[in-house]
Amino acid sequence: MILIVLFIASLILIFSNTKLSIFVLILLSVSLHKEFFSIYKWDVLPVRIFMLAFSLYILFFAIKSIKRKVFFQQIKNFISDPFIFLLLGLLLFRSISLINSKNLFSSISLLGFFGTAVIFGIFLYKKFSNEPDKILSHIKFYIFLVFGLCLFAFAQLFVYLKFGFIFGALWNVPGHLPRLGATFWDVNHFAGLLASILPILGILILVSKKFSHKITYFFMFIPMLATLALTNSRSAWILAFVSFFVFVVLFLVQNIGKKGLLLALFGLTLVVSPLIYEYHIKSSPFRASVRQYLHYRIDSFDSHFLLLRGALQVFEKYPYIGGGYGSFFEQFSKTKVAPEYFGRDPAGLNVRVPAHTIWGEVFAETGIIGFSLFLLFFLFIIFSMIYISFKVSDKREKLLIMSMASSVVGFAVAGIFYSYNSEFFWLILFFYFLYALGRYGGKINLNELLSKFLGSESLSLTLVLLLSLVLLFTALGKNHFIPWDEAIYAKVSKNILTTNEYGVLKWFGNDPWFEKPPLYFWISTLFMKLVGITELGSRLLSAVSGFFTVLLVYLIGKKMFNKRVGFVSAFILITTSQFLYYSRLGMLDVTLSFFITLSLYFYLISWQKRSPVYWILSGISFGLAVMTKNMIGLLSPAIIFSFEFYLLISKNKKLSAGTFVNYFLYLVGGLLIFMPWHIYMFQKFGNDFIQNYLGYHVLTRATTGIEDKGLPFFWYLTVLKVSMRIWFIALLGAIPYGLYRIFKEKSKNYIFLFIWILLVFVLFSISKSKLVWYIIPIYPALALLTGHFIDDAINIVLSKIKVGRVILKFLLYFLLIDFGLFYLFLVRGLAYPADLTGSQANLLQRKEKEFGYVEKLYADRIELPLILYYQNGPFEIVDFGPLKRKLANAGYKGRLIFITKESRFNGFLKVYPRLSLVEQDKEWVLAILPSVYELDTKALSGVQGEIAGIEDKIKTDAKDGKVTKAKIVERLFYLRDENLRISKKIDIGLKSDL
Repeated sequence: MILIVLFIASLILIFSNTKLSIFVLILLSVSLHKEFFSIYKWDVLPVRIFMLAFSLYILFFAIKSIKRKVFFQQIKNFISDPFIFLLLGLLLFRSISLINSKNLFSSISLLGFFGTAVIFGIFLYKKFSNEPDKILSHIKFYIFLVFGLCLFAFAQLFVYLKFGFIFGALWNVPGHLPRLGATFWDVNHFAGLLASILPILGILILVSKKFSHKITYFFMFIPMLATLALTNSRSAWILAFVSFFVFVVLFLVQNIGKKGLLLALFGLTLVVSPLIYEYHIKSSPFRASVRQYLHYRIDSFDSHFLLLRGALQVFEKYPYIGGGYGSFFEQFSKTKVAPEYFGRDPAGLNVRVPAHTIWGEVFAETGIIGFSLFLLFFLFIIFSMIYISFKVSDKREKLLIMSMASSVVGFAVAGIFYSYNSEFFWLILFFYFLYALGRYGGKINLNELLSKFLGSESLSLTLVLLLSLVLLFTALGKNHFIPWDEAIYAKVSKNILTTNEYGVLKWFGNDPWFEKPPLYFWISTLFMKLVGITELGSRLLSAVSGFFTVLLVYLIGKKMFNKRVGFVSAFILITTSQFLYYSRLGMLDVTLSFFITLSLYFYLISWQKRSPVYWILSGISFGLAVMTKNMIGLLSPAIIFSFEFYLLISKNKKLSAGTFVNYFLYLVGGLLIFMPWHIYMFQKFGNDFIQNYLGYHVLTRATTGIEDKGLPFFWYLTVLKVSMRIWFIALLGAIPYGLYRIFKEKSKNYIFLFIWILLVFVLFSISKSKLVWYIIPIYPALALLTGHFIDDAINIVLSKIKVGRVILKFLLYFLLIDFGLFYLFLVRGLAYPADLTGSQANLLQRKEKEFGYVEKLYADRIELPLILYYQNGPFEIVDFGPLKRKLANAGYKGRLIFITKESRFNGFLKVYPRLSLVEQDKEWVLAILPSVYELDTKALSGVQGEIAGIEDKIKTDAKDGKVTKAKIVERLFYLRDENLRISKKIDIGLKSDL
């Protein structure tokens, strides 16, 4: 009955006074505390009833306005607007996803909520898109309303601290100030609304014309900021900081151009780096303060990541249309991470746990298609607002629009870690967008907008670099080292750090290690100094090299062809699984590729800028490549001089004194870099160095299939196919297309790329020893070849189309990125494998914590590099048979500590019951065979202690005139016999070991 009355009252209000109704809706959008406001059912709130009534009102007038004769034209005009098209597309596809729903009632209920949001958003768009002042009045009303909520939150805090009484959303946290949520049900939602309002309020302080308004806004800002701090919301602070940073970037770019982005990134690095470094120090007071404020519940922090992982697992099961909109909980409950999550938070079993992430929720519930639509909608909103902020001339409006755009970006980023799927979120989104749109005349030209962003070098470069940062550095130090060769290189760097010996590299013992030159290890040691002797410290150089190789490919693609080719090529490279995988390992080849690519980049610059400086820089880069992986670094001069030879014989270049000077400077630049260390090593070790460094590790490996690495000539074609995957298909078209360009147009760019590709491929294919990672220097060239082919193919398609060319171009590039990342996710195991050595590494480290460095460890089939890196004591690598014999021949005083598989341990346990399990990690165990002497001594000590206790009791009884019980006396005689027996056993055992 109450529902019906409220619904009818809502309809009456809306029909009688629509303007007032919008303010009522805003008021109701913050009335979300279910104990205060829910009606009949927990999720039935006044705002939902009002939204439903508003939707019926809107539909009534929409149907009424339909004209039969032009009905289809009206529909066409209606859905041709990108804002309406994307919203309706989202609604339609979320409806389709219900096919996979496991809880149809909940899915339909959530779809109903979203449907009302869509209808109301379209209503606002049609009614207010050209009335920014009215929209601003709604935003200001929101600001004053949130300020009132902050005062309410302070009242909550006062009452709680004074009387211990809780009302509304106040989360009591033992040992901390409570978290304040005012009239919201979720504190993080209240915090998110606050964080999205504060940037606009801050700008209003600056741009308001009246001093009284400035003062009012200022005195509202301070308590609202304090309230945000008292919400203790991690996701809201992410929203706030991202909003602030984006605003600074937009402000600087608008005032000083592209340099503003670099300045903002430099400032961010300058501020964040010392904070990260300080937080890294475990004893740091700063770290303690941050953890106390943001991470007082580590289980809560981890639980959010479990939900995110669960969302990805649901997406993996339903990759195309998702597991059903509104069906996250049911689908999540069947994932592999669900038991761990519910083990941490058993209360989750009694409620329908949301995804706690906007993007994870969209991924899981609507798949890649729903995610793409949602992303397009967000991009349209953000791009439109940023574009308008550049176009409007009024500085006041410009700053307001920038602040609103920044808040929307903040919501998008914070949404990775929390879900804001509530009425206030959609209202804020609509209001901010419509205010910007209104200041631009109420309509935005989509072709003009897309042309601007498609042509923006800053945007394309920023996008590919952000993708690279995420793909390269996410969980970089999570996995333990792989034995060959990562653990070897990490140990070499670790030895430099511990011995302070930089000239002569060492791996095992004190013998010099001649396998590789030292540059990689020197730089890796520096990273270890910064972040610790960890997996992260060892891998940072490779990841940084991978990042800058992607940047170089972008720059080379732009220089050779155009910026679109640079972008596509860079994107292809970072999504090539083997390049990405080895960029995340502490190995040499990606760093080698970076220096080779850098050398070639400087050479390409020298084509246009006739300055010997670039030849010198190219030479220095090739010298650094040699110092990274010896003679393989000579690929750079091989490519350059092969191309120079072509230019000379094709008469595209003439020999001159300047040419010889450039060649000389190039070679001298390289020699000055790599010769000093090689001369030093030759002087120190003579022919021994030459025979090992060049003889075995270069010539023998090249001419002999040593260490089981001998493979057929064309084996690397298989490697490229597996690594490049979908890009390999494009490569199959790019190669004949490139050959056509060479023979038809004599394209120097393509000739250069083919020389680069052929030299690397042939060199490593001729070599008898082959490994997957040897071929990595070829990937930048293949990415450039494929990138240009794809760009030309897109342009050919577009040339055939006369209408909607810009929109189609944007969609093609969007789908290219979308599909590339989607496919990378499907084959992510190639780039992000499981932690294959984690159990062994953990147990090796545990051995030293438990038993120290002195006792010997017997490692059952654990690779030597892992043992050398993860433990420092004596060891012996054994197999099942030798370990069995060691246990059998342990002797009386023999004690064995060993690591083996669980199945083997269980077999040993049947023969040696005294075996003790110290720790188990998955299928591996750390165990100890205590010596018989140790057990006997322990037993003797126990017997002697009990004898002493009984004898003391007998003496005490005698003093007190008491008679000791006979059973106690009998026990004493038994223990004395046992003492004698164990003592004799120990004597015999000790003699048997002599």
